[in-house]
Amino acid sequence: MEAYSSDKKSLQTSTTSTRQENGRAAVEEHLNVLDSFIAGSYNRNTLIAPLKFADIDIFVVLDPEYYTPDGHAALLDRVKTVLKKTYKTPDISRNGQAVTIRFADLQSM
Repeated sequence: MEAYSSDKKSLQTSTTSTRQENGRAAVEEHLNVLDSFIAGSYNRNTLIAPLKFADIDIFVVLDPEYYTPDGHAALLDRVKTVLKKTYKTPDISRNGQAVTIRFADLQSM
């Protein structure tokens, strides 16, 4: 049982690492990103398993050219549209001050 738990944790770590890198690359491919970094519990190594209850916070600093009088909602919608070009199947939504990608395969981990 312990080996299974260790293998599952390794799979979660590998999956989350790849997903955050790919998410950042997707935004960088379509928008002028000045900086991006991981924030929150994932960055502090305090992420609580299982992943279906956890998240990874990626903070992206975009060029000010993207700001419009419509405010942050229009900008977040633009980021959401960019992410939908890369991620065809996951649930992607704008939630307040963030864009969320929910991966169904992590819901069972």
